[in-house]
This record gives sequence, structure tokens and C-alpha cells, in this order.
Amino acid sequence: MPNYIPYLLIILVCFSMFLWLIARTRSYQTVILYLTYVGMVYIFEYFVLVILDAYAYIPHFIANPYLDNMLGAFVSNFVIVPVLASLIAVLQLHVGWIIAISLLLCGIEWLFLQLGIYQLHWWKISYTFPGLLFFFWLTRLWYRKVMDGNRIYQYITFLMFTFTVVDSAVFLLLLSGIRQFQPGVYENMYRDDVFFSALYAFIKMLVLANSIYWSAKLRFAFIAIGAILVGQFSLIQAGILKLYVPYGTFLLIYLFACTLIICLLRYTRRFFRS
Repeated sequence: MPNYIPYLLIILVCFSMFLWLIARTRSYQTVILYLTYVGMVYIFEYFVLVILDAYAYIPHFIANPYLDNMLGAFVSNFVIVPVLASLIAVLQLHVGWIIAISLLLCGIEWLFLQLGIYQLHWWKISYTFPGLLFFFWLTRLWYRKVMDGNRIYQYITFLMFTFTVVDSAVFLLLLSGIRQFQPGVYENMYRDDVFFSALYAFIKMLVLANSIYWSAKLRFAFIAIGAILVGQFSLIQAGILKLYVPYGTFLLIYLFACTLIICLLRYTRRFFRS
């Protein structure tokens, strides 16, 4: 059986569960919370997977081993864990469900190890279980705080939502091969790119999210984009950002993506700053 089949089956199951949840709630806030949880998992795996190299996914989606690892991580980060966290949070499932779902995910991790489509470096399944218990408890609490109108939780939610959108867009650009970051931190050029791309996305998140969250005036978003473009040009001049298409072409793609992101963020803002 090809390595990618179990990954695709999990995507299908989790996607079906999320569609059911959306149909049940009929609320865009469910999507906001889901993408917020994705952002939280992204940050966790940035440290544990990218920096500390705790484990590796082997889905064989593509030939490049490191980017294949990142695509496998995407299945976990964008699909499995946040979808289940959303179910727990929105339905306010009790602790028995949290324990059962955490054990189920540990079982899937063990199965993937036996199938040879996932490997551990220094991580252990015994670390996964308490980590999931804490995360699911946190997301359940987070949902209540956001729904109750807690301003601090809502602000961080908007930040995490923005990080998910921006980092996912940055990852798509990485996979496209039209550009590459080369900060020189790691010997593996793809790990080097992923490392800096996530850091770059986090900085962009802070600039974009704050320019939109605190004011409905569009000019602040334009100022944010201008600042990001200046930073981007500086990275090109410093030799950290390499382009493999003409700059004009890259700029058009980049501005189109920024426009979509700004429209999405301004729409999402209405659920927090009405």
C-alpha cells in the first residue's frame, strides 16, 4: 500500500467531520476557531518539528524528502488535530471524550510507526498523550472565553487566525518553487527555507493583523503591505530571498495573495470589533 493512502483516508474522515460540524453550527465563528487552533499547532510544530527535529512524516506525496515531511505535517497540523479540537470545543465534550480522542490519536501515531510512514527521532508517544490532553482542554476553554466576549482571547484568536492564513500562503509559495529563503541557518536548504518562511510569516502576521484589528480604515492595511514590501526588497538585496521568476511576476502574485488575505481579515474582523 502506498504511504500516502492512510494520510488521504485521515484527510477524508476529518474533512467529513468538519463539514458535519459546520452544517450543525452554521456559523463562520466555527471556521475562525478552527483556523485559530491550526495556528496554535503550527507554532508548536515549528519548534518541535522544524527546529528540534523530533519526528518525521513519510507520506511520499512528493519526491523531495524534507518537503514531503512538511506535507505530512500539514495533514496533522491543518487537518487531524485542529478538526478534533474544534469538535471538542464547539460541542464542549467532557473530559472522558478528551481522553478517548487523545488515546485514539496516540493509537494512530503508533499505527503509522508500524506502517513505516512516520518515524520518531527523540520524540515518544508518551509525550503525545499529555500534550493532546492539555491542548484539547485549552481549546475547549478558549472557545468559551471567545464566545463570552473576552477581549484578550479574541485578540489572540485574530492573531492566530491571521498566522494560519499567512503561513499557509507562504508555504504554498515555498512549494511553488518560485522563491526560496536562504538565511544559512541549516545545511539542508529546504529546512532552511521552512525555518525562515515560518518566522517571516509570523512577523507579517503581526503587521497585518494589528493594522486591521485595531482600525477599520483601509489605509492602515495599505501601510502594512508597503512595510512588508520594503522588508521583502531588503531581503532580496541581502541575498536571503532568491527569486526564480522575474520580480514583476512575483510581485503580481504576491499582491494578489495579499489582497485576498486583507479581504478575508477585514471580513473576519467584524466578528470581533462590531
